[in-house]
Amino acid sequence: MIRKAESRDIDRLVALRCEMLESISGNRTTRDGQEIIKRFFTEKWDFKNPLYFVYEDGAGIRGMAAVSFFPGLPSTQNPTGKCALIFDVSVTADARSHGIGRRLLRVVIKHCAEKGIGFIHLNASEMGKEIYRSLGFEEYKACPEMRMFYHKISEF
Repeated sequence: MIRKAESRDIDRLVALRCEMLESISGNRTTRDGQEIIKRFFTEKWDFKNPLYFVYEDGAGIRGMAAVSFFPGLPSTQNPTGKCALIFDVSVTADARSHGIGRRLLRVVIKHCAEKGIGFIHLNASEMGKEIYRSLGFEEYKACPEMRMFYHKISEF
């Protein structure tokens, strides 16, 4: 079953986020890292933006996907100017390759369509690229992503 995440799911969301980050980076999430993630969910999360969806079965929550909404400039490709960022797509290692990630993404994309979103962005790990492509996402090589994190931002 897929449903919107609730406050009772916070510990599981933290664990899934850590598992996903560890599978991408190969590094274990530190206790400080876990606390930063937990603090977000307990102090900042309003249950609407980002909106988390979870996949739950008899074994508990085994997958999640999040989507944040933000305004953008309207264009011919996005006449509404409404944008979304999909992230935190994660399925427990023991539940992968059973279509859970794909089902979560379909729910997120359908939710975006219902909200009138005209543009969806995501960053894909190598593990997720094929699923994203199969759902209609395209790599956009003309404008590759660049990033700046807080330690550099604070220098300004």
